Amino acid sequence: MTEEIEGIKANIGSIQNDIKNKFKLPIFLTYSVILVIYNWDILFYLAFQKKDALEKIEYVKTNFFTENFDRVWKPILLAILYSILFPFIQLLINFVVQFFKHQNNQITRKEEMDNANHSYNIQQQLSGKQSLQQLQNKIDELIIEKEQLITTNDSLISQLKKDNSDLLDSNSIFKSEFEKTAKAFLKEVNELTNEEKSTVIELITQLQKKENSFTVADLGKMAIFPQHAQKTLNLLQKFKITTNSNSTGYFVVTKYGSNFIEYFKSNYVK
Repeated sequence: MTEEIEGIKANIGSIQNDIKNKFKLPIFLTYSVILVIYNWDILFYLAFQKKDALEKIEYVKTNFFTENFDRVWKPILLAILYSILFPFIQLLINFVVQFFKHQNNQITRKEEMDNANHSYNIQQQLSGKQSLQQLQNKIDELIIEKEQLITTNDSLISQLKKDNSDLLDSNSIFKSEFEKTAKAFLKEVNELTNEEKSTVIELITQLQKKENSFTVADLGKMAIFPQHAQKTLNLLQKFKITTNSNSTGYFVVTKYGSNFIEYFKSNYVK
């Protein structure tokens, strides 16, 4: 609707310009054309009648022109009327053309919209079928993944059970070895004097927490009866609770020795 109003405004402006132009120069051309058309009979007479010029002039004055000179003034009035009315006629023609053009555009747009909606519906149906197929494929993939996960889980459970069984067996063997060594160690300790026994228990308790290397002198400083430090160290060396370090005269508690001391204290030291 806005486009039509703008078009009408433009046409009105065009009419004004046409009227101004007609009054300037084109009105004379229009008048000339209308004058020739309106007085065609005079021109025909003058052109084709075989008489001399004076007779033709006198005949034209007598028979074709009245005292009001209507053959002159009427073309002027027609030219002025044409110059004024033609822009409005042109505007009416343009308006009619634009109206039918607008109607044609609406029909064309409606057809295009119908075609687009039809294509869209077809595309939606095709997309829907493709989506359903993709969804079904995804479901099938998930089912396969689920079955694989179940299989993997069962395998892991079986492996875990086996590992736990092996670990239990290893722990049993390990405890059995500790028990065997502990009994032998206890037998050796029981053969010692009370001071020596006390020194052994005292030193193994302190050595369990010691991370750095030590010497026999260090053991003597840690014991109440330092004179028994060397005998205790010999016993620990015999059962591989301690071992020589890289430096001569230095010893360290082995990992096995630390675990053995903990086991021995838990089961045999009251």
